[in-house]
Amino acid sequence: IDFKTKYIDFDQKNYKLQIWDIAGGERSFNYGSWAKSYYRLAKGIIISCDLSDSKSMEKLDYWVNLARNKAVDEPPVIIVGTKSDLLQEISSDLLIKFAKERNIRTVITSSWMELTLLRSLSY
Repeated sequence: IDFKTKYIDFDQKNYKLQIWDIAGGERSFNYGSWAKSYYRLAKGIIISCDLSDSKSMEKLDYWVNLARNKAVDEPPVIIVGTKSDLLQEISSDLLIKFAKERNIRTVITSSWMELTLLRSLSY
């Protein structure tokens, strides 16, 4: 499990983000006695889906259900489809349909494309 803290300013307010990357740590994150406290305090949950790996889609229901069952205040959940610049084993349309059926917002992105755009704008 990887943990990062990031402070951002948005709309004239300062926010503290705590980002937990559990990268396949389903067992410890689901059954660990400490897991409930992280969900309990969550104000939002981001679930990542690697569009270039079909196995990533297979676990989405698991993560969505876990987030909805353990979070106390029903924080917003968003699914981010990543690596859209690579050969996709999961179509963006399939991911969007999956999310809509569960009333979840979706974003399709590519870190490589975003970085390339940012670099080109800096010249």
